Amino acid sequence: LAEAKAYTEEKYTEESYKALQEAIKAAEAVLADEEKTQAQVDEQVKKLAEAIKELEKKEDPGQPGTENLALNKPTTSSTKDIDEKPSSNGNDGKADTLWVATGNYEDTPLPHWWQVDLGKEYALDRYKIMFEEDQNSGAWKYRVEGSKDGENFDVLFEQKDSPDGTRVDEQKIQSGETYRYVRVVITGYPEWDGSVEWDYWTAMAEFEVYEKEVSPSVDKSGLENKLKEAKDYKADGYTAESYATLQKAIEEAESVLADEKATQDALDAQVVKLETAISVLDEVTEPEEPEDPKDPTPNPDKEHPVDKPGDQSDKNIDHSQSGKGQNNSGSHGGKLVQTGDEAPIMASAFLMMAAMVVIFGVIVRKKRG
Repeated sequence: LAEAKAYTEEKYTEESYKALQEAIKAAEAVLADEEKTQAQVDEQVKKLAEAIKELEKKEDPGQPGTENLALNKPTTSSTKDIDEKPSSNGNDGKADTLWVATGNYEDTPLPHWWQVDLGKEYALDRYKIMFEEDQNSGAWKYRVEGSKDGENFDVLFEQKDSPDGTRVDEQKIQSGETYRYVRVVITGYPEWDGSVEWDYWTAMAEFEVYEKEVSPSVDKSGLENKLKEAKDYKADGYTAESYATLQKAIEEAESVLADEKATQDALDAQVVKLETAISVLDEVTEPEEPEDPKDPTPNPDKEHPVDKPGDQSDKNIDHSQSGKGQNNSGSHGGKLVQTGDEAPIMASAFLMMAAMVVIFGVIVRKKRG
């Protein structure tokens, strides 16, 4: 979904972009469904991929590399034009019209040339030349030249050995210079030895020339920085599944980054994919260990409870002397009363006083008797 949403409307045809938006809407509906199945999710992923693949870019007739620069531009030639076969036939866009050089072998021997003025200088990429169709063997010999001023020419390509029967030839132009004038120089007829002067005459049907395609500038820094960030994440601390997803995104991004023909849209889509993979990294959480009831290790707090304020002074009393002069029968089973517990102490004192009163009363009675 993130990749699909990265594509912008202005670069694609209305129909193909609309199909992508419909696929996005359907995928979002499935994603929001709490009862969705894995099969439904996988199906939407497949449909999104198909919609992206079917995106069709808008045509741009003026884009470099697609326009025949020579079409209907001003022409000249090394010979006088024939009324029905002038030099303008050589770039009129019609393969069934011919430019024919005038004269015979003795009056106008080879080379013959034909020239077009492109109107301004261009960086030339390739050309296509079409000669008169016939059934004879051999091929034409020629060269293509370029000039900035129409006076001084550079050789752009020379054809000396075309396959037998070739009447249409296309070649790349390797020069890095720019040229306004392009000239075709005919240097040899197919299978002509000069013995019969009317075997051949110079006849060219069409000449086309194209500008070098200018690759739109792309900014790779965004993807480079995002890749660096993604690679900083280590496997430790994340689930194996989420980390594997990130590694897959990194591999794909590196492949696109290395592609010299990658568009800005493709680069930006990889940035989104990396951001998504990073955002879904799932950290591993260690569960808290519950206390084992079978653990024999004693709890020090239970075995030795914290003393309450005032208890320590009572613990320092020497209990070995307690109980002297007391009646053992009134001593709570012979156990010493622990300090700090005031209620038992008061009860014992009351009982002792009561016993003394009783004894004193008995003594008084005896004396009276």
